[in-house]
Amino acid sequence: MSSTEHQAMHPDAGRAAVGSALRPASAMPPRPAEGGGGRAWALGFLAYIPIPFLGQLLGGVIMAGAGASQRKRAGLVGAQGRHAANWGMTYALLTVLCVVGAVTLGLLTNVLPAQQEALSASALTVLGVWLFGVNLAHVVICIIGLVRAGQLREFRCPIAIPFFR
Repeated sequence: MSSTEHQAMHPDAGRAAVGSALRPASAMPPRPAEGGGGRAWALGFLAYIPIPFLGQLLGGVIMAGAGASQRKRAGLVGAQGRHAANWGMTYALLTVLCVVGAVTLGLLTNVLPAQQEALSASALTVLGVWLFGVNLAHVVICIIGLVRAGQLREFRCPIAIPFFR
């Protein structure tokens, strides 16, 4: 079979392949050497170290520290670092407030013995519900931050307190 007969049978045989696997390396879009700044978002998962309250506090503080060191860089990495640091500090602050609130309610049970049972149940309920909500928000925000960093897009957490600007 001649080449003209082959081209007649396969109309796409003479065209160049469009897929990324067959493109020359020079046609690939450039990717930044430092990535999208997802390191600080990934360190947020340290909050799930199985040590109650200490794991959450350490995860938030380490995430904030890594983000603060990344924010010194220019461009996307700096912006991602700043946003991750803001969320890490917000997460650590919320964890501390939950624990302080539960301890305060627990101490009130000793001061007011008539309502001891109701207040101790309230303290545990407040601690459990708040920590569950804060931890659920934390894992969702860290995943979104990592995905956006992988897509080389900035993720600005809408509920983070802007500690770093």
